[in-house]
Amino acid sequence: MKKVWKGFAAAVSAAAIAATGFIGASAANAAEGDVTVTITDATSADQKFVAYRVLDATNNGENYAYTINTKYSEQLKTATKLSLDGTPEANNAAVTEYIGGLDAAEMKVFADALWIAIANTMPAVDPDVTEFAGKTGGASFSGPQGYYLIRQTGAGANDALSSVIVNTAGQDGVNVKLKKDVPTVEKKVQNVNDSSNTTSDWQDSADHDVNDQVNFKLSGTTASNVNDFKQYKFEFKDTMSAGLTFVQAGATAATTDVTVKIDGTPITSGYTVTLADVSSTPTGAYAGGKVLTVSFADLLAATKAASITLDGDDVVTVEYKATLNENAVIGSDGNPNKVDLTFANDPHYNGAGANQPTGVTPEDEVIVFTYEVNADKVTSSNTPLEGASFALLKWFGGEENVWKVYQHAADGTAAGWVALPSTVTIANKDAIATLPQTEAAKIPGTATAKNKGGKWTVNFPRIDDGDYAIVETVVPAGYNYAAPTQFTITGALVTTQPTGQPITGTWGAPITSNEDVTVSNGTISASIVNNAGNQLPSTGGMGTTILYAAGAAIVLIAGIGLAVTLRRRQA
Repeated sequence: MKKVWKGFAAAVSAAAIAATGFIGASAANAAEGDVTVTITDATSADQKFVAYRVLDATNNGENYAYTINTKYSEQLKTATKLSLDGTPEANNAAVTEYIGGLDAAEMKVFADALWIAIANTMPAVDPDVTEFAGKTGGASFSGPQGYYLIRQTGAGANDALSSVIVNTAGQDGVNVKLKKDVPTVEKKVQNVNDSSNTTSDWQDSADHDVNDQVNFKLSGTTASNVNDFKQYKFEFKDTMSAGLTFVQAGATAATTDVTVKIDGTPITSGYTVTLADVSSTPTGAYAGGKVLTVSFADLLAATKAASITLDGDDVVTVEYKATLNENAVIGSDGNPNKVDLTFANDPHYNGAGANQPTGVTPEDEVIVFTYEVNADKVTSSNTPLEGASFALLKWFGGEENVWKVYQHAADGTAAGWVALPSTVTIANKDAIATLPQTEAAKIPGTATAKNKGGKWTVNFPRIDDGDYAIVETVVPAGYNYAAPTQFTITGALVTTQPTGQPITGTWGAPITSNEDVTVSNGTISASIVNNAGNQLPSTGGMGTTILYAAGAAIVLIAGIGLAVTLRRRQA
């Protein structure tokens, strides 16, 4: 029996704990006569463990003696690569000396090798501590002093399986803490302002026009110990609400429809891309949506084939586009989009890929908003007025520097912004303010106001931030042309939200620059006022009658005056 001093045992314990997936070992009081090991942060019933006492330990004061638990002799021989063909005392000494000489990294390799040797033993070796589960206060077991390999056999959704070696010799109890080493996932979206010709950084919310192609980015981080795996499943599952349509070149989704990079280096093979309907279970925003899956069956093999080196904590990104379609929800409910990441969570697994143990990250969510412009036609006394038609124009800055007109959806024609015909002359952005009626009448894609709730209104649905003008293209009979109503819509969204949580609190009602243009939720409303014209006199009209009457009165007065004068002369 080999005796070692207490400092050696402590060093072995600390190295093992630091290197094999558990951290933070500390002494703890336990019931007399038993050594209790508590995994303090294993508080979920989904977290399950077993323990193998590979070495027995006894002590006398500060001296400890370790002996091989003979049921693990072959597994220790495999893990240490020692012959262990000597006497029991010599074998005990050899194993103790081998473990005592390992540093933290080597201890991790040893723990992994020991577990694989145990797992591959046929018939299976029964653990010394049968399965115990997480609970309030942590998962724990009690048993004789010894050198234990603790193996995690069950994990929660966002968890990885771990192995740890714990030396309990000379302690009443040991507390250990799980070292969480699991991937993360994050989703972002970009906002585009056509009028200022600017594109935002990646953020958690945006606003867009109908039929805009919206940029999305998924970012997944591998585990720091990714290279300890024999194979490494890494799969993004991105769920789009019904208001978003994945942009694909062909009839089915393909790898060329997404851009994938690993630590910034493009990769074009080793993964699959599929698009499927959302299951019938979801309700609300995701009902009727689509699920985009970008899956690496084995990220390690894919990166090796592409000559890309993984170092742990590597960032895998997927970028794609989706169109804001005509099912998009207007206003504060918005059009959410979420992602989760399925990942290999057992570095010791060496079987077929389809059966590989996996975990799933919490979902991360972003949202795309869109607005509506309503134009109401009224008289100067605010009475609804029939007979007008309107066009909505938007300024597109940058290289274009033009006004475009909103086109409503029609048979074979999608809603969106189209160029004005060359027959319409608007010299620059400011010229819209003095656009004459003759030019306004040439603008195509106009819509006639309809009676809605007693108001004569035109709706322009699913627009975003930017500089706008409502132009009257058809003037009601008997009324004068109203100059264009100009306004700027500014988004007021919260663009940053905590990762891994549902998107909440991002909505802020848009702001307009024109005090006569009001905002309610996502609807921007303007009342376009027409003044009645004045009627000029014409032949045969009332004005002529008045002139005739006035002329007759003058003739009559003159005749009376002449008669009076003649009578005086005769007198």
